[in-house]
Amino acid sequence: MRPPIDRKRYKSEVDECIDILIPNLQELMLNRSTYKLFVGFNNGEIRTLSIFDPLREEVHSVEKMIDHSYIKRQFPEVPYEDKIQLMCDVYSNLRANPIYQKLPGYWNNIMARRSAAWEPME
Repeated sequence: MRPPIDRKRYKSEVDECIDILIPNLQELMLNRSTYKLFVGFNNGEIRTLSIFDPLREEVHSVEKMIDHSYIKRQFPEVPYEDKIQLMCDVYSNLRANPIYQKLPGYWNNIMARRSAAWEPME
């Protein structure tokens, strides 16, 4: 087995504006509809997933994500507690679906344990 290959880190637009970007990313996670994000340090892309369309990933340039007015236009405000409740409801609805019930028993057990143990980040 070959050892993992480390990808070389390149300086990008993210590096140049990280101090402006970090508060906007925090805003997305704490006060907006985003429930997951990925920062492309090498390519300058920020990928987000929204609680309103949880299966679709959106790609945004770092230039747009440092603009607070862009954040306000593209990401609806959602209190953190409401976001947590909506995500719990989404997973609950999935587990209640008849197709979900066709999963092997061990899958249902895994998913039930995961759901029972899940806690939101502080």
